[in-house]
Amino acid sequence: MAMMLSCLHEWPSVTLSPAYEDATYTVLPGTHVNETHYQVTALCKGCTFWAPFDGESTKLNGDGENYLAFAYSSVPVDDPTALDSTFGIHERVGHWIHDFAGSKSADFATWAGAGGDGDAETPAEPPATEEPPATEEPPATEEPPAEGEEPAEGGDGTDGGAPTRPEGWNIVKISGEVVRPRAVVVDSNGNLLVLEAGRGLSVLTLGEDGCISTSKLVIDNGQLNHGLSITPDGAKIYVSSMTTAWEYSYDAETQEVADQRVVVKGMYTGGHPSRSLVVPPATPHLLVIQLGSNSNFDMESLDIKTARANVKVFDTAEAPEGGWDWITEGWDLGYGLRNDIALVVDGNNMVWGIENSADNLGRTAEGTTTDVHIDNPAEELNLLGDPSKPNTDWYGYPICFTIGEPEVFVDKTFKVGDQFVLSPNTTYDDASCAFDEDFSNMYVTLHGSWNRAPATGYKVVQIAYHQLEDGTYDPVASPDTHLPYVDIVWNDNVDACSGNTCLRPSGITFDKAYSRIFVASDNASNGELFILYKTE
Repeated sequence: MAMMLSCLHEWPSVTLSPAYEDATYTVLPGTHVNETHYQVTALCKGCTFWAPFDGESTKLNGDGENYLAFAYSSVPVDDPTALDSTFGIHERVGHWIHDFAGSKSADFATWAGAGGDGDAETPAEPPATEEPPATEEPPATEEPPAEGEEPAEGGDGTDGGAPTRPEGWNIVKISGEVVRPRAVVVDSNGNLLVLEAGRGLSVLTLGEDGCISTSKLVIDNGQLNHGLSITPDGAKIYVSSMTTAWEYSYDAETQEVADQRVVVKGMYTGGHPSRSLVVPPATPHLLVIQLGSNSNFDMESLDIKTARANVKVFDTAEAPEGGWDWITEGWDLGYGLRNDIALVVDGNNMVWGIENSADNLGRTAEGTTTDVHIDNPAEELNLLGDPSKPNTDWYGYPICFTIGEPEVFVDKTFKVGDQFVLSPNTTYDDASCAFDEDFSNMYVTLHGSWNRAPATGYKVVQIAYHQLEDGTYDPVASPDTHLPYVDIVWNDNVDACSGNTCLRPSGITFDKAYSRIFVASDNASNGELFILYKTE
């Protein structure tokens, strides 16, 4: 079954690559800007070698074709003078194939010399990087407020202000110094494992007062960007980069990992970078992985063999040396899923996914195009099924989309939950979810949308579930419900929210006792962790 959720999502999450430590960037003559246009001519030395998402160095092909891309934003970066400056919004992206051989010129040395230091040379090896310490000082934490006090502020010093919660709930900030936290899980000792995008995996020990007492970096890998899961016995951890999924043995007592091995390789670079992971509790040898589209409308993904905009399953117990190949091995658990970044497993070991659907949609009928993107498409909550059995069902993308607001369609009468195509002739945001102990509620983080005015998301919501007579789980709300959820935490001044402001929920998980919910916020200004709990 599918439930339609009328929220807009954000374009692919920004995954910042490691800084080029020894690179130089020089603006050359020919650069200018006026009120309507700008042109930049620049020389970057030491930028043609890098370590991509599998950690092995690579370089641009100076005698052939290279796949290039750009991102554009009218919102400035946080600190233009800092190489590792964060930024939260990009309004336009694109990519193309560029023939470097055909672009060569005998005048290159003269052009490069205009930067002030003579001929340009590219280093033969990628620049060395420093090894960070394995253990860091614990971050400062705040005392949890007593019941009834105001909650800790989300996004310190931002225009969004403190997050709001309804009667019967409280939220306490326990850290504001984590690095872009994208996913959180709890180990067998109750410690909090946090996937910090661009840094690695940290384990945070919580004291009796609920605050963080120690913090330790257990996996140092700057290519990790989102995916994190742990087996029910807590003995194995899975993490992912854009191209690779790894398995580690994990000891919660010593907070150490060992026995790294690749379990899945060869996932696509480009497009949506996140690779969400989930280990279904009843089948702990299986690893479920999602991979999004490579563009807003990835038409090639209509072919299931393309292995994009889909969810797949791999048997980690039988993984060969070097890992399973993403495209040709494993089995499908649904395709036509633009970016199912939120995966969760119910009490019957069935996998559910929340799809981040397309941007900037217009409906064309009889030669007239109507902008419908403000509240369309709705995002889908799909039952993908038993992970031990292949599911080759197509879920609609990139042809069919779901009605979130029918009133804006002028050529036909729709209702919420109906399917539509962009032309009759031819969003949740980054979201994560967790079921409570009895599977009566799913809690979902709505990361926040940019492709909408006013903005939406930037909150945590609750979707009620019930168990049917046949034992299956199903949302209480019908598929045509406009708002099938209840807000648990939100930002009042959502119009002021962006990637650098407000609570920006990303990862979510329960503690061992299912009495508290840990929520990560990857606000680019200050990564935060919160505890959310009921007071009555």
